[in-house]
Amino acid sequence: MAGNIESTYAPPKGGGITGELTSGNKRFTFGHGGRHLEGSNLSIDQVQNAIMENASRNLPNVGEDSVSRYIEIGGELIEYRIMKRGDNLYNIGTYFIKRK
Repeated sequence: MAGNIESTYAPPKGGGITGELTSGNKRFTFGHGGRHLEGSNLSIDQVQNAIMENASRNLPNVGEDSVSRYIEIGGELIEYRIMKRGDNLYNIGTYFIKRK
């Protein structure tokens, strides 16, 4: 995997930064998306690493609103929202399984 889990915290009812990964000089923080994986066969680490790798190939610019992106992981379509927060800092505020 491209990154390492530096911290994970699952606040009750979501909110806040729940995970942080780095890839090279880029840092990715994650919001409350992990709670949306309940009932699936996907792990938080698996999804956050896949999102980071996917996002690294097409990063948003500073000032852009949150951008929605999609990635398939383990047969599930995941939607995530990413925003650039500063130099080499990107926030994925949420991610969830896109139900058909």
